Amino acid sequence: MNGKKIVSVEITLDELGTVIEGVMGYVSWLETAIEDGAKNQKFLESELASCKTAFDKLDKVWWEKSGAEEDL
Repeated sequence: MNGKKIVSVEITLDELGTVIEGVMGYVSWLETAIEDGAKNQKFLESELASCKTAFDKLDKVWWEKSGAEEDL
């Protein structure tokens, strides 16, 4: 994205959960590719860091909006 902030989005918690699962799957794939010594390590590591940041933000919103208690 080009740094512009999204003002609002309507999404159900189920849809948000699906997005989070997709990001988690991509993070897992990136981690495996890095561990296996794939080419373009710097790109993969940068992509992994970005995805983890996005995941953290999405996950925080899900927990806040769902009212669920997070297991500690």
